[in-house]
Amino acid sequence: MKSYPPGPKAPGPGDIFVSGLLGVLLTGLGSFAIATGLGMMSCASPDAAASAADGPSAAGLQTDDVLVVVDVPRKEPPLPEETPLAPSPLPGPESDTFEELLDESEIEDALRPPGLDDGPRLLDRPVITLRADDDHARRASQPPTVSSPAPPRPEKMPPRTSWASGGGRLRACGKFGGSRASESAVNAALRWLARHQEPDGRWDARKHGGRRVDPGVTGLAVLAFLGAGHTDRAGACRRNVEPAVRWLMDIQDEDGLIGGGYSEGRGYNHAIGGLALAEAYGMARNPMVGRSAQKAIDYSINTAQKEYSGWRYRPGQDADLSVTAWYCQQLKSAKLGGLKVYGRGFAGTYRFLDEVTVRRGGAVGQCRYRPREEPTTTMTAAGALCRLWMGARPRDELVAGAAGHLREHLPRWESDGDVNFYYWYFGGLAMFQVGGAHWKAWNVAMRDMLVRWQRRGGDADGSWNPVGPWCRTGGRVYSTAMGCLCLEVYYRYLPMAR
Repeated sequence: MKSYPPGPKAPGPGDIFVSGLLGVLLTGLGSFAIATGLGMMSCASPDAAASAADGPSAAGLQTDDVLVVVDVPRKEPPLPEETPLAPSPLPGPESDTFEELLDESEIEDALRPPGLDDGPRLLDRPVITLRADDDHARRASQPPTVSSPAPPRPEKMPPRTSWASGGGRLRACGKFGGSRASESAVNAALRWLARHQEPDGRWDARKHGGRRVDPGVTGLAVLAFLGAGHTDRAGACRRNVEPAVRWLMDIQDEDGLIGGGYSEGRGYNHAIGGLALAEAYGMARNPMVGRSAQKAIDYSINTAQKEYSGWRYRPGQDADLSVTAWYCQQLKSAKLGGLKVYGRGFAGTYRFLDEVTVRRGGAVGQCRYRPREEPTTTMTAAGALCRLWMGARPRDELVAGAAGHLREHLPRWESDGDVNFYYWYFGGLAMFQVGGAHWKAWNVAMRDMLVRWQRRGGDADGSWNPVGPWCRTGGRVYSTAMGCLCLEVYYRYLPMAR
């Protein structure tokens, strides 16, 4: 056979196709690199990150390990505080769940521990492909912050009580009725809280329309970060959580009281601050936090609680259900986290709860603020959650009666002032534990309402306007932390009562 020396060969159709394909791939990789850089957003404010080289940021956050901080302009201009905000359009129902956006390979890759040479990596947020023209989608793709890899977890961890960390957060969100829009709202709320954190770690309620109740609103802000899986030892926002937890411990008295120097909101300050410490310890197992949390629990039972009853503003006062509900959550979280909780704490709570619960007639399960008063819808939500936390089942007559009443009063945001974050918070937790048709009806109303009314644009971006009961006390920090907690209901606690 005659052979020929090698020489130039005219490109055939196959060569042209391969060259074109390589060109498309290279172009795509360049676009992906640009999009990735724009997608890495930080809990720290853009101004703070820009001045990181000069020292600590204005918000008191450490920004030396932030990879990229980009201020993506919003579609809507800032609105004056006094201007009512019109609701924003919601994404279409066809694409309003996580199930079509995530698969196991994406989650496993996002949760892969960083190697020695990998550098900073976001540990608990998978990459999600979203529509570029969807404002909620764009915000969902922006993680609250990017920080250095978290230190190793302690060997002994508490029993799992939530899905807040890792891929479990997104799986639970999709399973129990969350949406891309609700998750983007959570991240936006956390970014607002991070931007307005004080250098010493607390949140100043008076700067944002409230009163001097910093321990209470700081506790709520910590709970919002914990609810999304960020602790003082791990998570992308640990540099926001750690100084806030440390501040709560710093203002704790020797007897365990948190916020004794704050005359306003005394009962709420300790109840919510102690709840935040208990959950922080239960999730991260920091021994120093555990000691402070245990002191807070001991004070709650040994000093603050009225004997054989509940709690109010000062030790030994006749109880009310509003304050008692926060203490009940504190004791429950402490118990789940492995702290010592004396049985008389729950026994007194249960006895007081029976005193304020209607047990006969057409209002079975509804609850009063104090004995011999008329029952209210808000206190019914708080009472139902307390009863569930202490072991009642959803089919219990009193729980079922309360759930039926709450279903008749679904969350709504009305211009006439019918805005109640306290009610939505307790009602959401209770209805999630009840499940079924009650939860589905509640969830759709609460989720879509909060997504619609979240502020967009300007300094208020990611917050909720402080309107309705208790907002004059807690201000925008209170309304934003509570709104965020409402939207974390899908993964903050396991459905233990079902």
